Amino acid sequence: MQRKVKLSDLVFCAACLLYFRGQMPFVMKYKVQYLTILSIFLCLANISAQKKYALIIGINKYYDKPGVMHRSMLRGCVNDAMAIKGLLQSRFDFQNENITLLTNEAASSNNVDQAFNDILKKVKQGDAFVFYFSGHGVWINNASQNKIERKLKGGMNQAIVLSDLYAKNLGCLYKDANLKRNFNKFVDKDVVV
Repeated sequence: MQRKVKLSDLVFCAACLLYFRGQMPFVMKYKVQYLTILSIFLCLANISAQKKYALIIGINKYYDKPGVMHRSMLRGCVNDAMAIKGLLQSRFDFQNENITLLTNEAASSNNVDQAFNDILKKVKQGDAFVFYFSGHGVWINNASQNKIERKLKGGMNQAIVLSDLYAKNLGCLYKDANLKRNFNKFVDKDVVV
């Protein structure tokens, strides 16, 4: 079902931007900016999106072995993921069956790959897809970058850290190239990402 953008949606997006700007501690400013941009994107995506899909990941607990937690944990990442899911449903009319939520132990590299593939099978031209991650991230040295990539990325790649720290060959690191490859599959199907 298509939904036209209402003036109230745009006012809500603008109000978020104005309210959060300068109101949050420095640490939160970037997260709030992302949420604000997400809000504006979703308001505009409502113009033509046939269906809306989301893959939301929140990881507080990381695992050294199946069922054995790592000694350090995060706080709030699962809450952030749940809040994003609630926002997408209540404010942007995402249907529960079109939202994949992976938290803690379920947010393994295999499950993330499977979730991307499952959503890719469902989406059609003109649909919208949102990806959200809250958890650890890392920088990785990459000596094999070409000259342009070295200039842009400084010889580094980024990766999100998934919950299965025990995965072989650092499989818990979902590199920016993996995300790019998956996002491009959506773009190839003319899905709004």
